[in-house]
Amino acid sequence: MIEIEKRDFMRMHIDTTINYKQKIDANNSGKGLVQDLSATGIAFLTSKPLALDAEYEISITPGVNTTPPFNAIVCIIRTDKNSENTDYPYAIAAKVVKLL
Repeated sequence: MIEIEKRDFMRMHIDTTINYKQKIDANNSGKGLVQDLSATGIAFLTSKPLALDAEYEISITPGVNTTPPFNAIVCIIRTDKNSENTDYPYAIAAKVVKLL
């Protein structure tokens, strides 16, 4: 069966690391694993839950020098427990608020 994407923007499945820090508390920071990225949102895995509605500054640095890093401010819209990955047991969904 063919799966049809019903979103306004197509998701790109990415397997790379993400760095994040909360805007109001720079000590609340860490690394995670990106699952997918679109023009308006991102899904990634972390080792700890992130606060709903909180804004975080994120940075994704590709493994090649020809592609610039992706930096943005995101707002957390969902945090779910993810039992499939013991290193990163939380699945995070966020909307892109601003590109940096």
